[in-house]
Amino acid sequence: MGSHCLAKTKLMAKKAELERTQQGASALEERLKSIGSILEETSAALADFDELTVRQLVSNIKVLDRDSLLVRFKDGTELVRQKG
Repeated sequence: MGSHCLAKTKLMAKKAELERTQQGASALEERLKSIGSILEETSAALADFDELTVRQLVSNIKVLDRDSLLVRFKDGTELVRQKG
């Protein structure tokens, strides 16, 4: 009887973990849809700096060295840009 309860507890814990993972995936999917909508609304050929769009998409920008920047987007994506 004790091993049955232990197995049931393990299964319930695994189920809860899978539900949390699924919720995280759903949140990420919603975030990606949001970013896609923002990008669709933004002109493909931006002529000027658009601070609002940058603030909606970019988490931070870090200077790596004299010639390169690390751009970190709110979805976790990172890009390294070299001068030139």
